[in-house]
Amino acid sequence: MIKLKRTSIAVGLLLVTSFAAPTGTALAEEQTKGKQGAGSTGELKLLSEEQYELYKDKMESKINIGLPKKEASSAVISEYELGSSEETNNSSGNSAKATDPWNIMDSPSDRNGHTNPIRYGWKGNGPNCDGGFGYAKYSVKHNINSVDLVAKTVRRGTPHYHSHPRGPRFIGHIVGEAPNGVYIDEKIIVGSNRDTYSYCMQSNSPDGLRVGVITAYCEGKKLCPSEVNRI
Repeated sequence: MIKLKRTSIAVGLLLVTSFAAPTGTALAEEQTKGKQGAGSTGELKLLSEEQYELYKDKMESKINIGLPKKEASSAVISEYELGSSEETNNSSGNSAKATDPWNIMDSPSDRNGHTNPIRYGWKGNGPNCDGGFGYAKYSVKHNINSVDLVAKTVRRGTPHYHSHPRGPRFIGHIVGEAPNGVYIDEKIIVGSNRDTYSYCMQSNSPDGLRVGVITAYCEGKKLCPSEVNRI
């Protein structure tokens, strides 16, 4: 009787030990693994307006058969080869090497081969020209701090050459799953000045090139979500 009782106690302790929930360090490690696994392989794409129309149509079909947004987006982008993978993601773009307003940070060309310099510019506090132009303006005012994002919108976005008397507007759509797991669908608008004379600076560009990009923003929002800078 004594031996059976001891065996029963031993078995009971073994069962309790085997099914004990993780605590302390073990529990923290499990939680960390879960967070790291979610959305860590996300990828964003910049689409032209034409590509975005196709994307929306195919997304609706995928969602109608039960796919969640992020999975549907990934499937559509892959299936129809939307966007471009010629460049790697860059969370912050190129950094300005100088605070000279005329300093060129990148010189993307649009579909018709026209160069639209991205200049450092300057940030003001008023409307229109009083608000400044270039990277210094839109990085603060609209939370677009990736030079690559603006350059890709000029290169791959849909140009609207007659939407403004001084220059074209380029429209792109950023779609997909960001690396942090957030689903993104944002319309990006980049405004450019085709002239060599800057009304904001009240002078001609010292290099003789176009003034270039004046502003960049997400339609309908004062600040773009930070995730767009991961394109």
